[in-house]
Amino acid sequence: MAAGQLTGPGPAAASGPGGPGERGATGPLSERATLALLLRLRFQVLRNTLRANVLQLVLVILGGVQGSIVAVLAIVGLVALGLLGGDTAGALETRQRTIVVGGLVLTLGWMIVPLITSGVENTLDPRRLARFPLRVGTLLRAQVLVGLTWIPGILTALVALATAAVWRGPAVAVALLCAVPGVLICVVGSRLAASLISTAIASRRIGLRVAVAVVALAVLVLPIGGAIVIGMRAPEPVGGAVDALAWSPLAVIWTAPGLVAEGRPASAVLAIALGLIVLAVLVLAWRASVIATTRTTGDAGGRSVAAGRLGPLRWMPATPAGAIAARSLAYWFRDTRYTRQLVVVPLMPALLILWARIIDQPALAIGVAPLVAGLLPLTMFAGLSYDGTAFAGQLMSPATGRDDRVGRTAAIALIAGPATLVIALVGLGVVGRVDLLPPVLGMSAAVLLGALGVIAVSSALVVVPVPRTGRNPFAGSAGAGMTSIVGSYAVTGITGLLALPALGLGIAAIIIGAGWLGWLALAVGVIEGVALLIVGVRMGGGLLDRRGPEILARLRSTGA
Repeated sequence: MAAGQLTGPGPAAASGPGGPGERGATGPLSERATLALLLRLRFQVLRNTLRANVLQLVLVILGGVQGSIVAVLAIVGLVALGLLGGDTAGALETRQRTIVVGGLVLTLGWMIVPLITSGVENTLDPRRLARFPLRVGTLLRAQVLVGLTWIPGILTALVALATAAVWRGPAVAVALLCAVPGVLICVVGSRLAASLISTAIASRRIGLRVAVAVVALAVLVLPIGGAIVIGMRAPEPVGGAVDALAWSPLAVIWTAPGLVAEGRPASAVLAIALGLIVLAVLVLAWRASVIATTRTTGDAGGRSVAAGRLGPLRWMPATPAGAIAARSLAYWFRDTRYTRQLVVVPLMPALLILWARIIDQPALAIGVAPLVAGLLPLTMFAGLSYDGTAFAGQLMSPATGRDDRVGRTAAIALIAGPATLVIALVGLGVVGRVDLLPPVLGMSAAVLLGALGVIAVSSALVVVPVPRTGRNPFAGSAGAGMTSIVGSYAVTGITGLLALPALGLGIAAIIIGAGWLGWLALAVGVIEGVALLIVGVRMGGGLLDRRGPEILARLRSTGA
């Protein structure tokens, strides 16, 4: 087998007419034909998935509309940024810093958001294709093309190209040139992040986990920490911090056009070179990870539990809902598909709080608690899918649909509630605004409880393909990535609309500074959130009672 091919047992070539051996008579497929075949395979799987579930198709359409609106707003903002201020030094500096921050946020979003939802879309899983004589490079290029030819990739590419509207003269050409590696860093970085973290979670070797932690520290934390140190020493702390971040690995490629506009071509060449080096390092690391993944087959082994250890069952009431809640809590700490949330979700508030400190924008730290309150309940969106065919046992038990909804929401609330409170205290403490705790908690309660109510209904309607127990927890099954992300967008949008009264009061209390309005926001948030949760649990429970057998059939068909 040629070097660089995926290893694995190859299928025997058929010698009869029409068999695989017939293709061998004319030689193997060319690189271009192989890529086209893999892309057709991916979109055929996606089409079949959407055909089988109309609701998933609706979610994809809604997600495309939402993403398009965000992209259009970003493009309009970039055009406006290029028209304002002329070519003065201050205007160029503002444009440069805006592009750097936007590029960094875009790249981090690609690396973090898929890990929070249901993983990176992985129809072309290397382990599934290991038995075929495919070169690793071909498979990597196919996965990159998959990322670029679907809604998030297309919209990201359009926004990246629109950065050229910010500049004038030679900087326009440089911006168009840098958009290509900038988007590729987003796509490759998302694949690499999922691969590394999933390998670390599944591995029992402490050294590997430490190595992955060091890589994450070097890529995410050290540049931000360094920017804080440099910024605090600069005459203008905020600008100094952003200028330091401009040379961090994930932002350096977006720096080059601004350097050309400022008349620093040598620095621009250096920035482009560093950006290409970052892309090359990401590709090589991803390639090594894929090769290592294909050499490991089989499911992860389970671990034995001592007799008599009941775990969360000891604390829960002896009711069907209590048993379901205990089982859901056990999943959080024993199932790597849940554990990934505990690994990834803390990154976002940490980055936002640090960023708030860097640019002296307390609003980021103030809003981080409601953001986390809306993210953590998303794990329930695929809760039934994680159960898989074991859901059949629950259908045969005396537990009702309402018991299921109550148990699952209680389990998530026991984790998300304290986490949201801690993050609210830390965020407000960092910016010295603990007096805003009532309105922040009011908004967080409305978002958390409202999201639980919305997901209690939506998760009884949509079955999301997920990786099986013991497999890579960050690998999305066929068609799962877009469905999960779009479903998350839809849930977030609906939750935001339903929680609007509490959000409006909370924001007004923060802006006006009226203490009584903050306490009113807290009361409205709790009351509104509880009402939304009760309605959602009742509706979701009724749907589950009526659609239980249908849901089980879909779980079996998706191989969950």
